[in-house]
Amino acid sequence: MILKYNITNNYKLETETKCFLYIMFLKESNVINDAKFSGMMSSLRKGELCTYRKTYHCKINNKWYSHTHMVEILLDVCSDMNTVSELKFESVIQYVNKLLSKNRNYCIDYIFDNMIKPVLSQCHYDTDNYDVIFNNFGVKVGNLTTIDNINTHGYCCDDCSGDFEEYKKMQFEYYFKKSNLDSIGQEFTKLLNNYKEEDHLNVGYNKEYTI
Repeated sequence: MILKYNITNNYKLETETKCFLYIMFLKESNVINDAKFSGMMSSLRKGELCTYRKTYHCKINNKWYSHTHMVEILLDVCSDMNTVSELKFESVIQYVNKLLSKNRNYCIDYIFDNMIKPVLSQCHYDTDNYDVIFNNFGVKVGNLTTIDNINTHGYCCDDCSGDFEEYKKMQFEYYFKKSNLDSIGQEFTKLLNNYKEEDHLNVGYNKEYTI
C-alpha cells in the first residue's frame, strides 16, 4: 500500500498533518539529514513548527519568506527540491511512531484518521473521483455505483425543476452514496487490519474503519 499525494492539491488535511507530510517527503528525498529531521519532528511535536512566520529564512532552499505560514514554506520547499510525493505505508508507520511514540496499531489508526479519511471524505464518489482511491492509496474497491450508472427510469422533470443532471445527483446521494462509503470502509478495514499486530491487550486490533 502507498500514500500518494499531489502536493499542489488542497487536500482537507489538518495543517499539522500537512507539515508532517512535507517533512516526510523531504526526508524520503534525502533533502534533510537525520539531525534536521529530528529537530523538525521535535518542533512539530511541541506545536512550535506549524506557526505563522513574520520573517523567516529557510536554509534548505535559501529563500526568505515574509508573513507566511510554515505549511506554505514547507510546500514551497518540497516544490523547489522536487521531492517525492508518495510514501510506502510501512515507512509512514515508522514516521508516525517517531512522532507519537505509540504502538503500531495506534499509528495505523492515526494514519487512517488523519491522512486517508480526510482525502476520501472530500471525494464525491462520482465517475471522476473513484480513481482517487486507487491513485492515492493503491486500493481497488469493486461494486461501486457511479452517477453515470444510475437507472433514470421514472425520471420526472418536476423532481428537480427539469435539471436531469441534478436528478441523477439526487438519486446518487439518496440511494447509493452510503453503500459506496460502506464498501470503501470495509475494504480499508480488511487492508489496514492486515498491517496490525496482535498483542495481549488487542488494542486497536480488528478495528472497523468508516468514512
